[in-house]
Amino acid sequence: MVVSQPKSDLNQSSLTFLYLIAGLVSFSENNWQYPFPSTLSRARGLLYGAAIEKGDWKFQSLSEFIQIVQTPIKEWWPFEDLPEGADPDIPLVDSQLQVCNYLEELLLDMDELLGSQLFDAKELKLVLDNRKIREALQQAQRQPELEEAYVALRYFLIKHPWINVSDGVSIPRDAIQLMGNVSDYYEKPSVNMLHDGRIWLCPRCNGILIWAKDSPHCATLGLCDRLVKFEDAESIMGEIKTLKMTFRKRVQLPGLPEVQMFEEMSKISGVEVRLWPEADRYDLSVEKKGVFHWALDVKDYASEFTLSNLFRRHSSPVVKGAEFFYVVPDHREKISPGYIARLRRLSPDTPIRLMSDLLEKAK
Repeated sequence: MVVSQPKSDLNQSSLTFLYLIAGLVSFSENNWQYPFPSTLSRARGLLYGAAIEKGDWKFQSLSEFIQIVQTPIKEWWPFEDLPEGADPDIPLVDSQLQVCNYLEELLLDMDELLGSQLFDAKELKLVLDNRKIREALQQAQRQPELEEAYVALRYFLIKHPWINVSDGVSIPRDAIQLMGNVSDYYEKPSVNMLHDGRIWLCPRCNGILIWAKDSPHCATLGLCDRLVKFEDAESIMGEIKTLKMTFRKRVQLPGLPEVQMFEEMSKISGVEVRLWPEADRYDLSVEKKGVFHWALDVKDYASEFTLSNLFRRHSSPVVKGAEFFYVVPDHREKISPGYIARLRRLSPDTPIRLMSDLLEKAK
């Protein structure tokens, strides 16, 4: 998955939005308990100021404010322009007080802004965790001899959303070069990962399930739960460490279709496949000599609107000697029939292919 670079020239609307989503993510991480994150207080102040300028201000309690962000942003945003990256039709927080996944993705894409002390770092542990994989990527970009180590590290994290310390941890030597401490990536399972005294695994991604009121869910709502039945989950025992939630959401789950395509393409006779070439400039290089050479970037987004916005903000990479495509996993079409057609209408000039179509074409 290519990591996007944010624009630094944010207008007031987009800056307020960034404070708001940072505050909501931080507040939700603390189970919506006091004290307020400073970013949320700042966002509320900016929103109230903009509403006053419009002559549409009234005092809002915290509960009223949370109710507002549970409605589509186009219905209440006080600035003239909607913030960049916002989906106007999707609430920021759902009825179960879950922050929308695309907001976490957007926030993580903009983590360089921590360098300007925009946020209190303590509020945004998930962003700081994310920087570890980015630092590994930057090392590989500066030192091409570390590209194989970066691939080994990323592949290990995707294939190992948990490790059993009591069995010994066999981490590839290449991966260790960039990993540093295992504790930077893995931690003890939280209390809500235990059910009936055991740890249970998602049948799709193999990550540890999280339990709330005797009901399981996976790291990202609306993905694994739409594709598999959690009653088929198997349990594990031992001295288990789980991949930190940031890496599960940002590396492991998005990386599954990338690795799936790599493994499926590798089975096709005469096809040479490489993962994350040129220090992750794109996801896969797929070549059948004398027939085709593709550069592929897999995009696994729940919202085609959000993905089309990403396409609008960032031009497609130009890869010498290769034909470039963005690839959408088939499960997006399964979860939301018509997804690929809608995405193509939103981004008519973007080269988009369904994963199964390219796999068939490569045979």
